[in-house]
Amino acid sequence: MKMIERLISGEWSVSKFDNEYYDFYLEEVPDKALSDEDSQFFGLVQEKLDWTDAAPDPESRSYGWMNHNEFIQLVQQQRDLYCNELRNQQPS
Repeated sequence: MKMIERLISGEWSVSKFDNEYYDFYLEEVPDKALSDEDSQFFGLVQEKLDWTDAAPDPESRSYGWMNHNEFIQLVQQQRDLYCNELRNQQPS
């Protein structure tokens, strides 16, 4: 989550985030370490990195590619939804 916060805050570029997060998520996070909700959120972030480019051409966009700013916005929106869901699951 700290990596995601660095991306959203602007401390890290998308390229830096990709270099740090992608392999960490795939290679270092144990399969059983995440809940289903965690896996869904963090997996979505990793998957969307595969569809992100600095300046996708129109044909790429037609297949779902996004630029760096759009990726950051998507991650921020998904992070907010994920955090709200976690808060709603906690007992009062």
